[in-house]
Amino acid sequence: MFSIDVLEVTKYDLTKNNPSKLVEYLWSDISGTSMLFTLEKLTISITLTTTFEDVAPTLYIGLDNIYSKLLEMMIDRSKGNFRLVSNSNLVFKDFSFSSKIGEIGQGLTKIFVQEILEVPICLNFEDYAMRRGLNISKNMSKSDFIYIDIVRRQRGLIDSKGSFFHSHNENTNDLKGVTGKLKKGLSQCDAINGHLNSLSRKITIHKHGCSCIKFHDSDSKHNTKIIYVDPELEAEKISDEELLEDIKIYYSNLIYKITGEEFSFNEENMQSKCTIQNYSGYEIVTFKNLNNLTLQLLNNLAHRTNTKFGILLDIWKSLFNNDLNTLLKYIPLNEKKTEYNNDFEIFSDGSVLVYNR
Repeated sequence: MFSIDVLEVTKYDLTKNNPSKLVEYLWSDISGTSMLFTLEKLTISITLTTTFEDVAPTLYIGLDNIYSKLLEMMIDRSKGNFRLVSNSNLVFKDFSFSSKIGEIGQGLTKIFVQEILEVPICLNFEDYAMRRGLNISKNMSKSDFIYIDIVRRQRGLIDSKGSFFHSHNENTNDLKGVTGKLKKGLSQCDAINGHLNSLSRKITIHKHGCSCIKFHDSDSKHNTKIIYVDPELEAEKISDEELLEDIKIYYSNLIYKITGEEFSFNEENMQSKCTIQNYSGYEIVTFKNLNNLTLQLLNNLAHRTNTKFGILLDIWKSLFNNDLNTLLKYIPLNEKKTEYNNDFEIFSDGSVLVYNR
């Protein structure tokens, strides 16, 4: 189990003319909250935020394997606080290293939204826009994620940034770059929110924020932490119809990213692509196939083989029957219902990993 310190700043903090006190605060290891997660959970989060779909199919399997091994080389498994391996920034070219910490950072930001903000329904903004049929240009400035708080009936945007602080060159002034990244992320959210409000079928946003992962390596005396800003906006609540549509978009996208197959909630898919099994008293719909990226990341990053992916049967039935009221009872799963042991792990969105069965 790994941890990351969590630190919140306000939008007002980022506008101060003299940020020296803020920089000192960000550099400190005083944190009221820690985010706990397993490598398996990080693996699934990275899978959901990474894709090689634009790569030629003949190279796809090889790239998945190489990619997962590179990530494995970067992560120090010996620390409780999540750290990168010392000098890992020297092993990779600058653009490659920056890209990898960005991808790890996106995976961690997704976990942060689900576990700290307590909003399990969080997916890539571009995936959401595609499945919603929104007119979004590829060149348009946009956030990394959109999340749906089904308890409060609100949507939020969040952008993900990452910064690496080498143990041999930890300059306090470098943290001013963190505040700059948070400002940039908020600006990206502002831009796409303006566009969403201009659409004929307006997508209402209640919050837009940014996270910046401050990565440290094994030799650092400081903890890796996630720093975030999360201001609220005025917006109407989501209707029942839109809320159900957003939830079904999330689970369809989740299943596609993990299994590599498009999935609709009907009887034919139930019989041909998944089975119902009982694990430790939980009835789970498990899928027969996982895509290669999921398999390689679980194998190389989490050291898990023969893993099955599924969704709790009660949530599945509710999606199948368009039963919003029952979905509202199960999502998010409370702490008593989420569970981790050596055989399986249940996440807050009701998805499940079953190990070595």
